[in-house]
Amino acid sequence: MLTRSRIILFLGIIALVIGGYFAVSRLLFFSTDKVDLSIKGPTVVNVGEKHELYVVVINNSDTALQDVRVAFSYPSGTEAENNPEIRIKEGGSAKLNPGEKKTFPFTMIFTGSPGEEVRPTAKLSFRTQAVSLKFNKEAEQRIRITDLPLDVKLNFAETPSPGREFTFVVSWESKVEIPLTDIGLMLDTPDGYEFISSFPAPTSEVVYLWDLGRITPGATGQISIKGIFTPGATGGEFKVTVGKLDEDGARIIRVFKEIRETIRPAISSLLISQRVQGTFNPGIINVDPGEDFSLDIIITNTTNTVLKDVVLTAEIPAKYFEQKVIRASEDPVSRDENVWVFDGTTVLDLRTINPGAQKEFRFNAQIFEEPPFNNLNDRNPQFDIKVSAASGGLKLGDSSSLVRINGKLYLNQEIKYSNAPGGQNSGPIPPRVGQTTTYTVIWQAFTGTNGMKDVVTRAVLGPGVEFVAVLFPQDATLFWDEGSREVRWNIDDLPAGIGVKSEPREISFRISYTPRTQDIGKYAPLISTTKLTGRDVFTDVLREFELGEDTTALLRDNVNGGKVEP
Repeated sequence: MLTRSRIILFLGIIALVIGGYFAVSRLLFFSTDKVDLSIKGPTVVNVGEKHELYVVVINNSDTALQDVRVAFSYPSGTEAENNPEIRIKEGGSAKLNPGEKKTFPFTMIFTGSPGEEVRPTAKLSFRTQAVSLKFNKEAEQRIRITDLPLDVKLNFAETPSPGREFTFVVSWESKVEIPLTDIGLMLDTPDGYEFISSFPAPTSEVVYLWDLGRITPGATGQISIKGIFTPGATGGEFKVTVGKLDEDGARIIRVFKEIRETIRPAISSLLISQRVQGTFNPGIINVDPGEDFSLDIIITNTTNTVLKDVVLTAEIPAKYFEQKVIRASEDPVSRDENVWVFDGTTVLDLRTINPGAQKEFRFNAQIFEEPPFNNLNDRNPQFDIKVSAASGGLKLGDSSSLVRINGKLYLNQEIKYSNAPGGQNSGPIPPRVGQTTTYTVIWQAFTGTNGMKDVVTRAVLGPGVEFVAVLFPQDATLFWDEGSREVRWNIDDLPAGIGVKSEPREISFRISYTPRTQDIGKYAPLISTTKLTGRDVFTDVLREFELGEDTTALLRDNVNGGKVEP
């Protein structure tokens, strides 16, 4: 007969076995439904945007998760930040306790086409605390690409006439968040239109394709296209296609957007021509701030009949001219700040224009030395000159030109001995023969209304002067060529308003000067010449700013410099 103690022991063993069975079963048959995996982020994006996507893991079970790993996949049409070759990135955590949530961020750049749907995925793997079995789970996010944030416009400022050259402009403004590369623009034209030239020239004239290069946030650009409708042409649709270029830049392989406009040529009774800055019918012309401005408007009766009571209207915005002053060779019958109106009341030649007769109107002004720049909307200043003629309410003809104002690029150069960045200089002041004195050179680069690219500052150091070191910023790079004695600072890109709407781009460096015997009694040149160059992003014109000799006189320091002493 079993004793009472043996019965209790037997029942205890059975309870342990049953409890262990259920505990092991719960661990062995762990349900991944108790672990939430999701991707949080936008569902609608634009081409060229950069977004953070978050993989969220929540442990809703009552056991800890071990060796938690997340593999995030970048599908076609997306890229990882700083490395487009990466297709999978990983994140992880050693442990995820019951009820705990972990978030893993991943940055994604969207490069696909408008209308495309991309599906990034996240794969989760983990073990439970008690066993070594690996569990897996997967989540997906659907994201639709809607648009390329690049505003593209077609501008036909005049109605073309068959057989007469005319110019139109394709302009674009970037609203992308990150730089885009390999973006092309292609033009399709209607039957009867003949392409003559463009600025800039197309990459391929076979299909009229332009490589827009590297498009940065806020960048703008335009293409001036000159062509002609052949006699008898009825016009049609002009189409601009923007898309991704192939590796050779020869064709568009992915369309981002299309712009269309239908143009019908019309026969003008009065030919209106413009001579701007001495260039006949330029379409687009660039001028410098402060430059004298001249405009000639020539009207010609191209019909076989007499034109009577002609009214000529010229739109010339005054805001870009000094004191808003524009002088004309003829008196207008009326005018305001921007519009001049001439008729037979003050110009007798407009009362009657015989077949083949011409009349010329001349305007003179001076471009603002400092074009208005109240905010970033004033970047890239330009204005249209629009001229039209009518008689009895019937339009006789029109013409237009686009005037773009080049930006400014200039440099402030200081050479200091005292109160200079990077610490105190050393050596005698005034400098003495055979003894070394150090100085600090400070460069500050400025732009005006237009951004600049490929910006470089070059300076030639004087005899006996040596480059020592960069002071600020410490990670900046200067190139010193002992043979040519040239110091070069590659600035690269400078947006509009640097030094005006924001701090100037600055660098400082130390030089040393050891006078020679032949320098005694002279203000010795520390820097012989300095030149700042860059290309205007808006007008594509090379801009230059040059400074002359800077000497030991230290005219811009509060310490008296001086002539070299024995």
